[in-house]
Formats: sequence, structure tokens, C-alpha cells
Amino acid sequence: MIFLPLFGLACSLVITKIIPADSVVIGGATRALARATGTFTNVFVCLIILISANFKNTLWYRFLNTGAMNYAGKLSYSLYLWQQLFFSGHIGILGKFPVNIFCIVIVAMISYYFVEKPFLRLKSRFETQRIPKKIEGQAA
Repeated sequence: MIFLPLFGLACSLVITKIIPADSVVIGGATRALARATGTFTNVFVCLIILISANFKNTLWYRFLNTGAMNYAGKLSYSLYLWQQLFFSGHIGILGKFPVNIFCIVIVAMISYYFVEKPFLRLKSRFETQRIPKKIEGQAA
């Protein structure tokens, strides 16, 4: 079930890299397809999310719920914050593959354990208590 949208996503990403949208050599239909791959990519990503959430007895669902994927999910915000630094070419060897991947993961782990987790522990101190609303017609 998941393989068709994954295949479509892969195809649209490959087309985006292979066919430049401003190419004069290729025909109009191919140029239009190259420009539309962003839309196709978004549709395939949407299908992948829908399938991932709704079909729980699949290998894909089990893969997404493995310990490694759950850990990646915990680190995802830190990975998001730090990835841009290590994907730039301005930091020498730290910006080159595969060193940059290693650096992103290490810095994201440090950020998660020493910044995110302590702040998440503080969260309960600042939560407010909600007072339930009175139901109409109910005596006070």
C-alpha cells in the first residue's frame, strides 16, 4: 500500500533533479512536468502520511514505531535546528558528508539532553489549572 506513493515521491524528486525547469532544449510538456513536480511531491507526501496514520497492520507502520524511529522523533526538533549549520559549505570538513551527518546527530543529542529535556521538565511548573465551566441550568 505504501510503496506506490513512495515510488511516486521518488520519481517526482528524481524528475526535479534531472529536468531543469528553465531548459530550452526539452519540449513544453516535459518543462511543465518539471515545474509541476512540487505539486506531485506534496500529493505523494500527503498520501504517505495518510497511509502511515490509517493502516496500522502494515510493515511500514511497524517500522515507524521502532525504537530507532521513536528516538529520531524525539531528536527531530534538535535535528531541525542544527541541520542548516552543518549542511553549509562554510565550516570546512564539518560541512562535508558523512562528517556533517555525524556532527548533526551529536549536536542534536547534546541539545536535546541539555537544553530541551530540562525545559520540558520545567513545563509543568508553568501550566495553568483550568476551571470547568458551569453547565447551563446547573445550580451553583
